[in-house]
Amino acid sequence: MIERRNTAGESLPEDLPQKIVELLAHPMLTDVPENPVGQTWQAMRGLLAGFTEVELSEVVCRKDVLELVGQEHMRDQPGYIHRINDEQYLRHDLTLPLLLSARRRSGPQRLTTCGKTYRNGKQDRMHLEAFHQAEVFMLGPGVEVAHLTGLVMHLLDELLGGHPYRVERMESPMIWDQGWCASVNYADGEWDMAAWGRFTPAILRSLGRDPNVEQGGSAGFGLERLASIRYGIMDLRAIEAARVAP
Repeated sequence: MIERRNTAGESLPEDLPQKIVELLAHPMLTDVPENPVGQTWQAMRGLLAGFTEVELSEVVCRKDVLELVGQEHMRDQPGYIHRINDEQYLRHDLTLPLLLSARRRSGPQRLTTCGKTYRNGKQDRMHLEAFHQAEVFMLGPGVEVAHLTGLVMHLLDELLGGHPYRVERMESPMIWDQGWCASVNYADGEWDMAAWGRFTPAILRSLGRDPNVEQGGSAGFGLERLASIRYGIMDLRAIEAARVAP
């Protein structure tokens, strides 16, 4: 099942900065079946039986995030955000937009989404300013972080075709009280492939849930990096023009 939100109907300034216009104009490769990113997303989606696919806004409003995580964490916003104005910026991952979407939902949730994300920085063979991520989200009674970890490892095993990866603990205190990341040695570099974790009690309460009754977590995946390993692409800058047999 696919649930759609009309991103195009968002209220955006008419005089968007040229850089923002250029970033938004990048093609949505997850919608191109013959592109490695599109094929990788379709392979991942096929492994997520029982998850509802949702479409999220590409623009994040500061006041919404403030309500979700609180003023203390808002001071820790990363410097690589592409700002539209003082109140809006392009999403730099899918976790916050998916959490904001989940605030409007009730009952147990198994959600997934994919799309472009944006980070301000130098582009090279391992980094892009506009790139694609996929996210999975689990929430409800009896949801254990071990369930999420098992799902992440299953997805990586299938999508990386047996390529070895390393799992390490990581910190993301704004969202998760326990977190991990998976990385791969590839093309003479260390490529982060996925990160996941368990939601803090504060996040659960912000979602309208009782942390004594319900638990949850999320996992994010870099689709360009997964696709590069699947199809032997050594430079992310080449992936937009790449084509493989569907």
